[in-house]
Amino acid sequence: MQRRELVDIFANAAVGAAVAATIGASPPAAHALDFDAFEQGEVARDTAQCNPKLDPKCAPKLTPDEALCKYGVPGADARTAACRRVRDAGGLLPNSKTGERNVKGWVDNPIAL
Repeated sequence: MQRRELVDIFANAAVGAAVAATIGASPPAAHALDFDAFEQGEVARDTAQCNPKLDPKCAPKLTPDEALCKYGVPGADARTAACRRVRDAGGLLPNSKTGERNVKGWVDNPIAL
C-alpha cells in the first residue's frame, strides 16, 4: 500500500465517523420554560420580600378612609371625616414635605407662588 492510499483511507474513515456521529446522535429533548409559572413565582417572591422603604410600588394597600384622607379634595366634609376616623384608629395623617406646594399654591413660606 502506498502512503497516499493510507491517507485517503484514514480521511474517509474520519469523515464517515463524523457523519455517523452527527446523524446517529439524536438531539436532546427540549426543556421548554413554562413562562407563566416562572412569572407567577417571581411575583410571589417579590411580594413576599417587599421592602416599602426601597420600593415605592410595594407600599401597603390603603384602607378607603386612608385613601380618602390622603388623596381626597381638601376642605371636603367627607375627607375631614375620613381623616378623623384614621386619626382615631391610630393611623398617620398626611402632611406636606419640605418644598411641596399645598393646594393654595404655598411652598413652605408665606408667599404664594
